[in-house]
Amino acid sequence: QAGDMLVELDVPELTAEARSTAAAADVAERESKRQHALLAQGIASARQVEEADNAATTARAAADAAARLLARTRVLSPIEGDVDRVMVQPGERVDAAAPLVQVMDADTLDLVVPVPADHLPRIRKGQAAWVVAEGDSARHAARVFAVAPGVDSVTNAGRIVVRMPNPGERIRVGTGATATV
Repeated sequence: QAGDMLVELDVPELTAEARSTAAAADVAERESKRQHALLAQGIASARQVEEADNAATTARAAADAAARLLARTRVLSPIEGDVDRVMVQPGERVDAAAPLVQVMDADTLDLVVPVPADHLPRIRKGQAAWVVAEGDSARHAARVFAVAPGVDSVTNAGRIVVRMPNPGERIRVGTGATATV
């Protein structure tokens, strides 16, 4: 489901920082309240109250920033779908930009189709297409979703993307298929 946790990164430094800054913010906020009470009793000055308020605000901002950073160690699914592949193992160190998990939404499938260069001018985005999966004789309605602007010089073929609704996941992700436009 979208929003489900996929991976939680173990970053002890961020956990410690979040706890430490949260505790410091709590202390600063209690001191601010104490200074307000002392001001009401005529013991503290307005300047002391203002300094305590500023310290509490700064400490809370630091705690909130640390908590937001710690929350980023929980990787959530951005889409409805199924986990197709997990690319890390428990305890493994990962780089900041490294892919961790691949989530696939199989309700819609894209088929990347090579098309001979001389046929490309007749293909348009939105054009109707039919898809037949390997091992299946059923034809599934689809549409041309995109037409690549270039042609591969080795194969003399361009690529198109045929998008097919796949309710109930009738065709599994990765299954070979043929498209007819």
